[in-house]
Amino acid sequence: MTCTFFGHHDTPDSVAPRLESLLKHVIEADGVRKFYVGSQGKFDSLVKHTLFKLKESYPDIVCYAALYTFVKKDDFDVPFEKILFDGWEYAYPRFRIDYRNRCMLKDSDMVISYVISSYGGAAKYTNMARRQGKAVYNLADNSAENFPDGALIAEGFVRKG
Repeated sequence: MTCTFFGHHDTPDSVAPRLESLLKHVIEADGVRKFYVGSQGKFDSLVKHTLFKLKESYPDIVCYAALYTFVKKDDFDVPFEKILFDGWEYAYPRFRIDYRNRCMLKDSDMVISYVISSYGGAAKYTNMARRQGKAVYNLADNSAENFPDGALIAEGFVRKG
């Protein structure tokens, strides 16, 4: 299984422990082994560092830094394999992040998000994932609806879609 992430650029650090618990759950219970992580904002940074830490306990997981354009070698602070999806160079520069996000979503079975508003890119792609029938966990949503694991409900995780 493959998981991707969408979240706000100003996600609080307080999300990190919940993110780590949820990642352990999807690795152990759902068999997720491949992760696509973006390269902008606080949420992506939290995800990158959490996955890097978890690679010590789960060496079989594969993490990709999903880029939207070429970057210098030093521009990414964790040693993930970098990936540019085919066709990115044909996207108008303003729409390359959108192209990258759609490619990540297309190749994923599950989305973990941190979405607190109904507008913006994180909300757009999280809603797109729901419409496509993908499993979606929103770390910002504390309701217990549609969540498969009672232990995670107690921690405030929600799976929708």
